[in-house]
Amino acid sequence: MAKEHVLKVAGHPSIYAPAQPREFTLYFCEPQNGVTSETGLLLLIPGFGANAQSKVYKKMRSLFADKYNLVTIQCDYFGWEFMQNSLAGKISLNLEQLKTIIPPEQISQVITSNSIDLQNLLELGSQHNTTIDITCIPPETPTNFNDMGLMQALDNLAAIGYVMAILEDNKCTFDTSKIIVYGHSQGAYLSYLCNALTPNLFTLLIDNSAWIFPLYSKALRTLTMISGQLQVNIYYDYLARRINDFDQDILHLPNLYTQFSNSTQILSYHGIDDELISFKQKQAFCSHINNCLLIPIGKSAVDNIKFKSTKHGLGADFLELFEDAIQKFSAGNFPLNRNPIKPTELHYISAKHQYQVTYDQGIPILKKFAL
Repeated sequence: MAKEHVLKVAGHPSIYAPAQPREFTLYFCEPQNGVTSETGLLLLIPGFGANAQSKVYKKMRSLFADKYNLVTIQCDYFGWEFMQNSLAGKISLNLEQLKTIIPPEQISQVITSNSIDLQNLLELGSQHNTTIDITCIPPETPTNFNDMGLMQALDNLAAIGYVMAILEDNKCTFDTSKIIVYGHSQGAYLSYLCNALTPNLFTLLIDNSAWIFPLYSKALRTLTMISGQLQVNIYYDYLARRINDFDQDILHLPNLYTQFSNSTQILSYHGIDDELISFKQKQAFCSHINNCLLIPIGKSAVDNIKFKSTKHGLGADFLELFEDAIQKFSAGNFPLNRNPIKPTELHYISAKHQYQVTYDQGIPILKKFAL
């Protein structure tokens, strides 16, 4: 069985606030038989509603380490806690409507001064044929919020940088030609962002339903949950929509990917009925990137094993999708004799800022300068 390690490590200070020390939790598994020159690295990046402690990701870290001879890596990246399906912070709803479906003696099981127990609401209200709308402003601050962009990417890159440093310190030689990043939805978007911030690091990028821009930095995130006859619509209003120093232009992948030459093999799985980013938009983006293979998921691809839907997320089985990607990528054969990647200084430009990325022992440091 793969051996898991959990560490607290230093994180990049928030680029949206005066510099303060911060840390995040790093998780990684090494194969049961140890790390050899044939062992690769896999960075897993979850999206909304999931995290490093979700059952599916814990399973993937352990299973993939042994099955594919990989050191599997994840982290609790910047603002991850505000991306879950819970309700906390400033909550707005029709309290009188709530009282019509929840008995007075049970209201305290559902709502407190600054949070709602969503599970209890769904269970206690399931017999009522009604719709409840809830708006949630999570308790974010500029020092820690769901920025959906640069800070989240920096933490994920730091995570893989720390693991590489740990392996090197322990005289473990690993396969630098087998470095993979795998993400779902926002996690897949962050995979593209990580790839841009460290060109040539990754051998393979596996994308399940990435958008080309973090939609919820402009619009409310809508989550609909149904229990029996009750429907609950939750609208998350994130700080990224309102913070003054938030640069949306740098987060637009078509803009970012014109500023470097991609050498990473990209396998992009995208549903033809994706409701968050159309297949045509994704097709246009991928067509302008070197080494990007767009894999359309239509009705004929829905096998109820790997894919259960042609919409966003594909109803995918994450384990089966990974197996499919590995098989598609040269039948699992990675390029041989690839030289170790040593990141150098990078520069990117948006409409507002110039960004400089440097590296200290493989850990990225970002600075931005107003134009």
